[in-house]
Amino acid sequence: MSSFLWSANFFDFFRVRVPVPLSQWADEHRIVPAVGGSEPGPWRTSRTPYMRQILDDVTDPGVRQIVVCSGIQLGKTELLLNTCMYHMLHEPCPMMLVEPSDDLLVDIGADRIDSMIRVTPELRPLFGLTDEHKAKSTKTGNLKQYNKRFPGGYLKLASAHSESDLVSRSIRVIMCDEIDKYPAWGDGSAVDKATGRSSNFVNYKWIFTSSPSTLQNSEIWRRLSLTARYEYRIPCPHCGEPSQWVWSMVQWDHDADDNSDPYTARIVCPACGGVIKGAGAASDVLLATGSWVLVSGDRSRGAVGYHMSSLLSPWLPLSAIVDEFLSACHNRDIDRLKTFITDRLAEPWDERPAPWHDSGAAVEKSRFESSPRHETIAAITAGVDVQRDRIEVSFWGWGSNRESWVIKHDVVDGDPSIAATWDRFARVLFQWVDLADGRKMRISAACVDSGDGVLTQMVYRFTSQFEDLHVVSIKGRGGDLCPMFSAPSRRNAHKALLYVLGVDKIKEVIADRLNIRTVGPGYIHIPEALKDEYWAQLNAEKKEIMVERGRTVAVWKKLRERNEALDCAVYAFAAFELFCIGRRRASNIKAHTRRRIS
Repeated sequence: MSSFLWSANFFDFFRVRVPVPLSQWADEHRIVPAVGGSEPGPWRTSRTPYMRQILDDVTDPGVRQIVVCSGIQLGKTELLLNTCMYHMLHEPCPMMLVEPSDDLLVDIGADRIDSMIRVTPELRPLFGLTDEHKAKSTKTGNLKQYNKRFPGGYLKLASAHSESDLVSRSIRVIMCDEIDKYPAWGDGSAVDKATGRSSNFVNYKWIFTSSPSTLQNSEIWRRLSLTARYEYRIPCPHCGEPSQWVWSMVQWDHDADDNSDPYTARIVCPACGGVIKGAGAASDVLLATGSWVLVSGDRSRGAVGYHMSSLLSPWLPLSAIVDEFLSACHNRDIDRLKTFITDRLAEPWDERPAPWHDSGAAVEKSRFESSPRHETIAAITAGVDVQRDRIEVSFWGWGSNRESWVIKHDVVDGDPSIAATWDRFARVLFQWVDLADGRKMRISAACVDSGDGVLTQMVYRFTSQFEDLHVVSIKGRGGDLCPMFSAPSRRNAHKALLYVLGVDKIKEVIADRLNIRTVGPGYIHIPEALKDEYWAQLNAEKKEIMVERGRTVAVWKKLRERNEALDCAVYAFAAFELFCIGRRRASNIKAHTRRRIS
């Protein structure tokens, strides 16, 4: 009997298997867990019809490389999860999933993948899990956090920031998620290092997904241009002409006061002018009428690429997308507009003047105000720069729609390593600030630069005493991949709250707002008293595009030695965004304010 079973298994191992299209297989076997899934239960490819061909390319032996350049809320992560699950069960082999950060690794590893394994009966035995393990999530079986082994293979979860993760093993299936957020290495990109692990496999598979970044620097956009590129075209219900949904097809109405109404948003056919869809999310019935059309390249070369915007999302209403765009433009917010272009429209950001900038480059005399009006100031924040022989502080007022006023700039001379200097500075920081309309206000928050290490402990000592007044330490970090705000920590001797700021992103916002010439949202008011040295310091740096480690990056270069006003502006901006915006202020106070002032 045992020899018969051995023979049956032996011949079954060598049986030629015809790959099942991944979309069909997922419809029959995939279960979406409640953790991380907006629609838990059996997987339905019909919910996202545009994913069907992309899924099937995973199991197409003629396709070696898949590039997906898309907006958010479209199912990129589910593509990767379906790929993992299929290969675990039917083509076990070494696999690697690369994420741009450790936080995403934990999220997709512990929440998404582990949950997927637990709710799938076919997968649980591969990891030594029983029904008891399904019910008790504390029992992990063979589920390791970053290395999930199963018979015939394993899934390695790697960080793009860890070179050792990317070069340690031979891998057949490589999945690189959000590649435009990967760091640059001195001897090659993280993507190239990862894909170099599959050179031993003739049947390798590479999958790259991401929203694009800048036109000069987008890795996903570059790779998309090297593939057989597809567009998803949906026929017009009126004339039948198929078209790819792009932003120029989106229209909306205005009310009697000429205010835009996002709830009247619609996608209009460029051929006949008929309305293809209204302000709601795209229905799966309408999406199913579309198909992928090859627009460039040769599929027979094994590399295919797909480009799709969030206009196709079956979960995101068109009215919400339009509202995001209108809000960014109304507030003249360059950072939100950039996010809209890249994350919603899946188009690379082209460095060009924003639509609310004037063409004139000269600074008019009217740019500086001899009699500033402070009636609409609702909060004041301070940005503090600590030098070896002085402490400088700028007081900024904030109104609605991020309109701001530089109220004044003070310098406290003295050695910051001496406590007496900080005592004098505290009296300046917490003074009543006189406004032009007769009101007196105190700061709502302040960010103090923790410096280069020499004076850091003195800064921590000071801010730890005044956290209830939202005075916190910060550390600036450059680089276009550093987020504007990172989670704070207290890993210091004084247990002071420390925020890491992506200063390059904040400088970009400030530089954009300084180019706004008309009073309104985002405009920065400068008093005439600060038009000379302060204004020069505020414009002391310029963004330049350079190539570092084979990657095009934006670098802020000094035009002059003194730039304290710009640093203080960055920190005052951070204080406002962290503590004066309603939702952030509430969460920061709740999570991080622990002690009362003695």
